[in-house]
Amino acid sequence: INNCFYPRYCLETIPLLGKENILVAFPMVCFCDIPFKLQKNHILKYGRYGIGLSMEWGKSKNLSPLIYSNSESTSIKILTMLLETTKEIDRNEFVEQRLKDGLITYISYLSAFFKAYENNEHIKFYDEREWRYIPILKSNQKGFYMSKEEYEDINKRENNNQIISRISELVLRFGIDDIDYIILAEKEDYDHFFYELFNNKEKRNDDEVNKLLVKKK
Repeated sequence: INNCFYPRYCLETIPLLGKENILVAFPMVCFCDIPFKLQKNHILKYGRYGIGLSMEWGKSKNLSPLIYSNSESTSIKILTMLLETTKEIDRNEFVEQRLKDGLITYISYLSAFFKAYENNEHIKFYDEREWRYIPILKSNQKGFYMSKEEYEDINKRENNNQIISRISELVLRFGIDDIDYIILAEKEDYDHFFYELFNNKEKRNDDEVNKLLVKKK
């Protein structure tokens, strides 16, 4: 509540048809559109604290739901063909480098919104109903994606994360009015939460504090 959401590079598996899946890291912030009454399993897996933001806020910040696909689906076939086409174009010396770079970047962005329906252990990612915010980087900003090898270099990964964090227009900001609910693990957490809230009044005005008190009720 005091800050905002900062995109962080996350290693993701891009499902492809008849080929070994690609592991690529993209900068992102992830959310889930799970009805409150169905959140029990998600909370057990990811933690007992959370913040629920309005769908209107999410849409205004350009969040997008993922495309969940099985390995034989038409959407995966099309994505695989697009990625193969970019390789062919990249080898074509008659195509301008500017067009090559643009095409590769746009298809990479698109692939970041694909996810397998389930993994080999039959855990259904689909149940998470994930939405993602993936910032669009300008040509003079840091590279959009990292290879698996680059991502596993902790210093390189953290350096890229810090670079994105310092670009003001790429972070996700929200206000008190955007909050639908806050999940706390224990009743005792309420006292600590509102103690911190009142003791950080310099970061917000009385009206904002009162709005959170109303939401508590």
